Amino acid sequence: MTALANIKVKIFADGADLDSMKAMYQNPLIKGFTTNPTLMRKDGVTDYESFARDVIKAIPDRPLSFEVFADDESGMERQALEIASWGSNVNVKIPVTNTKGKFMGDVIRRLSAAGVIVNVTAVMALDQVRRIADSLDEKTAAIVSVFAGRIADTGVDPLPVMTEAVDILKSKPKAELLWASPRELLNIFHAEEIGCHIITVTTGRSKAPARRLWRYFSYSSSRLPVRRESRAPFPDEMPGPHFRPGSAPAVRASDSEVPEPPLRKSQG
Repeated sequence: MTALANIKVKIFADGADLDSMKAMYQNPLIKGFTTNPTLMRKDGVTDYESFARDVIKAIPDRPLSFEVFADDESGMERQALEIASWGSNVNVKIPVTNTKGKFMGDVIRRLSAAGVIVNVTAVMALDQVRRIADSLDEKTAAIVSVFAGRIADTGVDPLPVMTEAVDILKSKPKAELLWASPRELLNIFHAEEIGCHIITVTTGRSKAPARRLWRYFSYSSSRLPVRRESRAPFPDEMPGPHFRPGSAPAVRASDSEVPEPPLRKSQG
């Protein structure tokens, strides 16, 4: 048996329920947090900035990823700079492509050069990983989130893909690979075996599997021996495609298909 407390891969909690995030923050196994506008909307968040600042206040010393929701390059860059200004532990999620399928390399390059820690998300292919690596500033930390679970959903084994992605990112030592959308507990050990830096687990109260996972990680890490053949499922994190009103159908393979809630200044 292998204890989760002994693994090197960092476990980030993914969700938008503040109470659940605060609870997970108490667990030393959880090394960071990610969220996105879709999860915020599902959990009833109506003011993006107010929610984000509450999270930053509650979790001041672990990485927090918040995502832009603009679809144009200038909008993404403007939002990213604002989001990054909210806290020194804030990472900014940038989709690898917009809804038109355009690679956001220029945005990634400018933000990384400016010292913004980007979390490039919705990555589905090794060619994208290579292009992202070429766009990152070697002096700035970054995260590259490959949707391994969605790759598996297409019938492709994600393990060779993730293994090669680890090798590609060695060209940028400050860049970390994140295994996104895991489908089972075993994926944590897959990530560990190949040297993947980070893997997400889903938190929140909206789904029964997420509640089970929350209870699992609520135990002391010293009491968490896990058999490698364990196949406890993770919740399905695949939202359906979003079609923007008033435009031709366009699908972003992202974890934030809905461009809301808006970035509004907190009142008072």
